[in-house]
Amino acid sequence: MTVLLGDKNRFAAEVGEWDNALRRVDLWAAGKWLTCDDNSSFVRQFRRDVLDTAAWLRAGQGSPLPFDGLSPEATHRRLMHRAGADEETEADYELRSQFRVLSWGPTTDNVTAHVFRDADRLVLTLQFWREAEGEPERRAFTRPELEAFFDHADEEVLRVRGKGRKGWLPAFRDAALFKVASLDDGTGRVAPSLQPLVTALLEMDRPKSRLIWLRNPNVVRLLRDLATGTVPLTHDGLHQEAPWRTVVHLRDLLMESGVLPRVDRQLMLYQRWLTERLATIEDPDHRRHLQHFAIWHQMRRLRSKGRWDAPRPVRRNKRSPRPAPSSPGSPTEAAASNTVNRPTSTPGTRRSWPPGARPRRSCAGA
Repeated sequence: MTVLLGDKNRFAAEVGEWDNALRRVDLWAAGKWLTCDDNSSFVRQFRRDVLDTAAWLRAGQGSPLPFDGLSPEATHRRLMHRAGADEETEADYELRSQFRVLSWGPTTDNVTAHVFRDADRLVLTLQFWREAEGEPERRAFTRPELEAFFDHADEEVLRVRGKGRKGWLPAFRDAALFKVASLDDGTGRVAPSLQPLVTALLEMDRPKSRLIWLRNPNVVRLLRDLATGTVPLTHDGLHQEAPWRTVVHLRDLLMESGVLPRVDRQLMLYQRWLTERLATIEDPDHRRHLQHFAIWHQMRRLRSKGRWDAPRPVRRNKRSPRPAPSSPGSPTEAAASNTVNRPTSTPGTRRSWPPGARPRRSCAGA
């Protein structure tokens, strides 16, 4: 079921079918297709961002044109003149941020939009990152087209391998590289920080399972966000992402390839569970006590057990250690012979024990 809200010649949103936790969302403005790069949105995050923008506009926010005598188009070009450059000052950045809109995550990260308030009207200016975007005859792959292309690449690997030809390995490498193209950092190349991950993926066994994993939309989204910097390439950055099973497997691959430092996996899973558990507790006192107990007792104990560099405790025998070997007649041997009490006996006499060392008789021997 597809629902169209608004006018495509002005501003419109077309909401389409579901795909697990994702849903197709196409945005249009002035007859231009804005979501031509990525029209699969993570519903929870996308809905939250749209609601924040709507509340911001209903509250009367939004400033008029900041420069007298300039049209909205000229104002947009002036605001973007030094955007992201080294010569951009903090004042320029704050001024540009006052008018920035449509910051709705990966779905709209290919568009820079500014909004200006003109009495009761809102004027929206748009700029694509690439000139070819927004034009149907010069556009990127849609999601179904990209999925069909990936299917063809995977089938080619299986076909060549099924015939026993040696060319299946280059075909597998090509199919894997097509899927890791989402690691592009915006320069047309794989982000240098993620290059070890690409190498590890290409050298792994079981190519079919690896190709299936790379086609997971959640994996594609996480890899793209890591490459572009939307999600920080740190353990804390991944800690906030979902679904947790995909994040855990991706974190393991990043640690095995050396991209991220090694941490205790069980500790990270416990931290994620604790965050979700605390969010369900309504009583603030109960939540505070549980949080303090988890942090200062359970997590402290898990950290002490899960340290990679922590020396293991040496278990010592409770018995007194034996004296070091020494030569006959040395002072060490004499001291040891004086401290060790041994029973003495001679033929025809009863065994004698040192004072206080005589063993007790058991009931069986009485």
